[in-house]
Amino acid sequence: MSLPREAGEHRVLGETVAAVVDGVVIPESKLVLTDLRLVLLTPKKLQLRVAPARPLVRAFAENATVPTFTAEIQRDDFVEVELRDSELVFRGRATSFTVISSTELVVWQGRMRRWTTGSLNPTPLPTARVVKR
Repeated sequence: MSLPREAGEHRVLGETVAAVVDGVVIPESKLVLTDLRLVLLTPKKLQLRVAPARPLVRAFAENATVPTFTAEIQRDDFVEVELRDSELVFRGRATSFTVISSTELVVWQGRMRRWTTGSLNPTPLPTARVVKR
């Protein structure tokens, strides 16, 4: 799933999770951490009109999804991540959201602590150099 980015924003990590929205579990969601914000994307069925005579295209269209922005927490607004009934709750000052992740709470707490202090940043690409033989 792709993430619409703000100018100068860099992706730090992304993890597939199951989002919990209004009590409904949405599998194959994506939790994306950038240097500026934490974003929750959930898949939404793609609405395509397909001629009935094309079964292969119809099968693809019925299963196609597009990432949909669901929630975000800006880095400066992040408060905590906690465990509630085997679900992770990410809390900001004005918003919160819940996910089910295979990554343990203590790992997420460490990531978020480093992220809020600015020490969890994207790894810069190494500079290429020409080697003469």
